Amino acid sequence: MNSKEIAATLCAQPELIDKLDTSKMSGYAICLVLRKQPQLVDKLDISKMDGHDISLTLRVQPQLVRKFDLNKMCGYDIGTVLRVQPQLVDKFAVNKMDGYAICLTLYAQPELIDKLDISKMDGYDIGIVLRVQPQLIDKFDLSKMGGDDISASLCAQPELIDKLDISKMSGYNISLVLRKQPQLVEKLGLGEMDKCDISIVLRAHPQLAGKFDLSKMGGGDISLALCAQPQLIDKFDLSKMDGGDISLVLRSRPELVDKLDISKMDGHAVRWVLRRQPQLKMHFNKKD
Repeated sequence: MNSKEIAATLCAQPELIDKLDTSKMSGYAICLVLRKQPQLVDKLDISKMDGHDISLTLRVQPQLVRKFDLNKMCGYDIGTVLRVQPQLVDKFAVNKMDGYAICLTLYAQPELIDKLDISKMDGYDIGIVLRVQPQLIDKFDLSKMGGDDISASLCAQPELIDKLDISKMSGYNISLVLRKQPQLVEKLGLGEMDKCDISIVLRAHPQLAGKFDLSKMGGGDISLALCAQPQLIDKFDLSKMDGGDISLVLRSRPELVDKLDISKMDGHAVRWVLRRQPQLKMHFNKKD
C-alpha cells in the first residue's frame, strides 16, 4: 500500500494502525488522517508535517495544538487557523502574519483586532475588513485607503460615508457606489463623473437622471442608457447619436423607433436591426 492508500484506510479503520507501514506516509497523508482520527497523533510521525499540514489539522482539531512544532507555520498558515479557531491566538507567533493574513482573520474574527498588528494592513486590507466588519472602522488608519478601497467599502456599508475621505474617489469609483447605494447621491462629488460613469449609474437607477449633467454624455453613452431605461429618452440630446447608436437601441427597444432619427442609419445598421425586429421594416422604406 502507498501513502495515499494507507491514509484512506486509517481514516475509515483507525484500529488497523498497527498493521500498516505508516513510515510510508507523507506529511500531508498524516494530516488527512489526523483530521478524521485525532487519537492517532502519537502513533504517526508528525515531524513530517509542514506548516500547511499543521494548519489543515488545527482547523478541525484545535486540541492537538501542543503536539506540533508551530514554528513551521507561516503567517498565512496561522491566519487560516485563526479564522476558524480564534481561541488559539495566544499559541501562535502572530508577528509572522502579514497585513493580508491579518485582514482575512479579522474578516471572520473581529474580536481578535487588539491581538494582531493591524499597522501591517494596507488600504486594500482595511477595505476588505470594513465590508463585513464596519464596527472596526475607528481602529484603522483610514488615510491608507485609496479611492478603490473606499468605494468598495461604501458599496457594502454606506453608513460609513462620513468616516471616509470621499475626495479620493474617482468618477468611476462614485459610479460603482451609486449603482449599489443610490441614496448617497447627495454626498458624493458628481462633478468627478464623466459620460461613461453617468451612463453606468443611469442603467440601474434612472430616477437619478436629474442629478447629473447629461450634456456630458455622448451618443454611445446615451444608447446604452436607453437600452436599459427607454423611459429616459426625453432627457437626452438624441442628436448626438449616430446610426450605429440608434441601431443598438432599436434592436432591444423597437418602441422608440418614432423618437429616433433613423435617417442616420445606413443599410448595414438597418439590416442589423431587422434581424432582431422584422416588424420595423415599414419604417425603413427601401433602406433594407
